[in-house]
Amino acid sequence: MRTTTSIERIRPRCFAYGGVALLLALLALPMAVQAGEYWLKTVISDPISHPENWVDSNNVAPASISSDDVLHIDGGKTLILASSALTSDLTYNGVLHIGAENGATAATIRFQKGMTFGDLRWNSAVLHVYTANKMLEVSGRAIVDNPLATHKATFTATKNRYGGLFLNANLQSSSDFNGSILMDTTSTMPEQTLFVVGGNNANYYGKFNLSMPDFAFVLAHANALGSPSASCADALSVEVANAILSVTNGVTPNAARGITIDASGFRIRATTYDFSDAAATPYEDCSAFELPMPITGTYGFTKDGEGTVTLSGAYTAGDIVVSNGTLRIESSATFPAGQKISVASGAALYAVKSPSGFVVDAEPGAVVRFGLDPITIPYDDTTHTATAVTRDSSYQIPSGTVQEIALSEPVKLPLHVAPLRQEVLTVAAGAADLSADDFVDATEKTYGLPKTSFTVEKDGDGVQHVYLTIRPVVVSKANFDNTLNGTSSTWSNDAAAHEGFDYLITNTVSNAGNEEFAGDSLTVCNEYIYTRANACKITKATIYAPTLIQQGRTGRNPDISGDIRIAGSFDDTSYVTFSEKYNSGEFHRLSATLTGEGPLKVTGYTTGENIFAQIYGNNSAYKGRIYVTNNGSPDEYTGTQLGFNSTNALGGALDTFKYNALTLDKFSRLCPTTSMEFSTQNRGIYGSGPFGFDVTNGITFKVGVPVKMDNIMFKHGEGDLILGGAISYGGSSTKTCYVREGGIGALNDAAVAGLDVVFSNATKIVLSSDATLVNGFTGNLSFPPADATVSVVLASDFTPPANGEAFTVAIATVPTSEGDLSSRFALEGGLRGYTGTIVTESVGDNTRYSARYTHNGMIIIFR
Repeated sequence: MRTTTSIERIRPRCFAYGGVALLLALLALPMAVQAGEYWLKTVISDPISHPENWVDSNNVAPASISSDDVLHIDGGKTLILASSALTSDLTYNGVLHIGAENGATAATIRFQKGMTFGDLRWNSAVLHVYTANKMLEVSGRAIVDNPLATHKATFTATKNRYGGLFLNANLQSSSDFNGSILMDTTSTMPEQTLFVVGGNNANYYGKFNLSMPDFAFVLAHANALGSPSASCADALSVEVANAILSVTNGVTPNAARGITIDASGFRIRATTYDFSDAAATPYEDCSAFELPMPITGTYGFTKDGEGTVTLSGAYTAGDIVVSNGTLRIESSATFPAGQKISVASGAALYAVKSPSGFVVDAEPGAVVRFGLDPITIPYDDTTHTATAVTRDSSYQIPSGTVQEIALSEPVKLPLHVAPLRQEVLTVAAGAADLSADDFVDATEKTYGLPKTSFTVEKDGDGVQHVYLTIRPVVVSKANFDNTLNGTSSTWSNDAAAHEGFDYLITNTVSNAGNEEFAGDSLTVCNEYIYTRANACKITKATIYAPTLIQQGRTGRNPDISGDIRIAGSFDDTSYVTFSEKYNSGEFHRLSATLTGEGPLKVTGYTTGENIFAQIYGNNSAYKGRIYVTNNGSPDEYTGTQLGFNSTNALGGALDTFKYNALTLDKFSRLCPTTSMEFSTQNRGIYGSGPFGFDVTNGITFKVGVPVKMDNIMFKHGEGDLILGGAISYGGSSTKTCYVREGGIGALNDAAVAGLDVVFSNATKIVLSSDATLVNGFTGNLSFPPADATVSVVLASDFTPPANGEAFTVAIATVPTSEGDLSSRFALEGGLRGYTGTIVTESVGDNTRYSARYTHNGMIIIFR
């Protein structure tokens, strides 16, 4: 007899069908308590074990409910597990029947906590999620045996922003089962919502019908769609427009369970879903996955999201659109002749096939590359010898195609021998001419090393020989002190760095000074680079995460110059870190020129005033992400302050929009050192934690990029912050901006739409002449205490109309129920020859407050 465990999250249990015989045998033994069979008699909002909610066949309530009992929720009945009194996940280890056994009517379980059950007999059921900001898990074993009706998992919520349902049950059905499970919704969900199927459904032979628009159905197990031994071309049927499919990283669905697309707007999305820390789940990373199954249907799909989707099965559906990210097509994939693929600007299509089978429409800025099957070259790393592969005269590389060549084993480091020149491919006479640009080295590398290059030579008989040259690499063997060039004791070849070699540092560098690196290139992946000198020049360097470049001594203000490539990809979660360690008004400056696409973390390592980190380089070629945070426990006055002297310092234009290209966390602040407008293409600002801007007196900082708030915003400094990019919000408490000093303004309504602003004493609203405001601030406005006012001023560069006519600039539009706020706005300054007044206008249930300026005296216009 099973015993009931304490309420906890229980992993799914797999039950063999042979266990039924064992269970029957156990039931035949004398038992202290006779198992009962009970039916739900009313709608309840209590834990399932409350006996007063159940009756037996004689309409008598049991004395208690145990895990040996069989429970029924008949068709038309509802079990509500959504009471605020339910503080824990539900565990019931017994057998639970949901819905009429003949499938005629469905029953409903409405829940706001996770559920774990022993055997769920899923006849005809609605699983109704009623919660917000949670990923609820349903686990156990579910036997799907309704022979008549479509089974539903209906998913709805009233206030969610993220979260969803994790169906982690092991689904089972008989081998002749022809029914299906319908993924449906009764309301519109945000795209952060996920419906995850993660159980091992190897014994499920039915289908899934996808009827959820606008939020993602996620496969989190190789057998999520059913048995790998039972081929089913329409195991997943897309039945509603704008449905979304994702797969978690590390999962490849089995190829037996196909997808059919019967509705328009279907999206296959590769991305990392944007959850807050409170609702983080292991299912949010769906940024790279493969679909090996057949895909059929009358409609095609759009590949969206910044990640990569790989197709490797038979495709016979409609047109394909690659809107962003990357679509890869493996050599095993098949397509009908003339398959249409459209590739948007900034997106990429990589196909290991001849391009003759596709009709590709690529926008300017799209990346389209067709490649041949990779060639593996036998290689012996002990003797450093490769055995060339031969091709006959029919071998050719179509225009726009590259040939990947990989050695059969990686080259071990260090490699001290002179550059190795190995023949890897021999092509018979008569073949089309080849060039070095036709080939890519796909051999596994260590931090991108060794560096290699191809050359092609044609001999007197017309035979073409392709050579791979491998450069020597020296590796660090001890920590460095006062130098990047090292000494005989720090490098594997027992000599200081010199020309002709590439160098790899994996040890700590202490007290790095201002010197030119003497080797041909420097690659760094270590724990620390300490910069104790006032200047440090790092040249010819590629730096991999998790390298930490840190101020190494108080009393110094190190300035790192040179040229540095940050290795990696935009969405990597491991950073190269640049930090300011001490306070006392010191700074750590990065004025090197940055390139690459890897992410850079800028952080303070102590909590105190004046934690300054500065980025002063021209980083217009850098396509990575900058994350500003703090390793202490700061507040709004002691967080990391990131100074920058130009918008190029914050990175260059990106191919596609990234809302988190500049991420601010833990009270970090942007501190421009001169007036500027940050409007770099496709870069957004994301406040993942409390964040802000510190604009000193005399400086105007215009933010022309979109801002996403997932936490509160602060404005410090006597200068002016002017918002111009569209603003968006995360949680319900993230719409507040506290203006502690100086001024805040907007260039358009979208930049401050719904933003709640709390003004401190002596702060101001700044009106710009290039603003297109209609309504101005539309969130809640909180004024200083008592009778203090908020100043309304024209920007220092305000330009009035050329003809001298009167002009009006909107300040704010707030509900009329707030009362008359005219006296809380104080016009100050103004333009010579103009008189300003506060004017009001009714706009529905709101009042619009504006500043109106009229010219004094007579106006004479000369024509």
